[in-house]
Amino acid sequence: MKKYKYEVFTSKIEENIKNGILKAGDRLPSIRRIKQEYGLSTSSVQSGFDDLMFKGLATSFPVPVIVSLWGQKRK
Repeated sequence: MKKYKYEVFTSKIEENIKNGILKAGDRLPSIRRIKQEYGLSTSSVQSGFDDLMFKGLATSFPVPVIVSLWGQKRK
């Protein structure tokens, strides 16, 4: 059976959830961190996150974009 590239990190996350190391509400590593750690492309990491969400093991909430102090006009 062919494995997807992202399974190198999703299998570890699934194992950590099963063993109670990761609990509901814990943050998963960032895409950038997983890319660097496992040498994967952004699309492979995103596919892995999508797979975890499909399995009901993860969820994603949109992060609001805010205006930085540098974007405000100075008086």
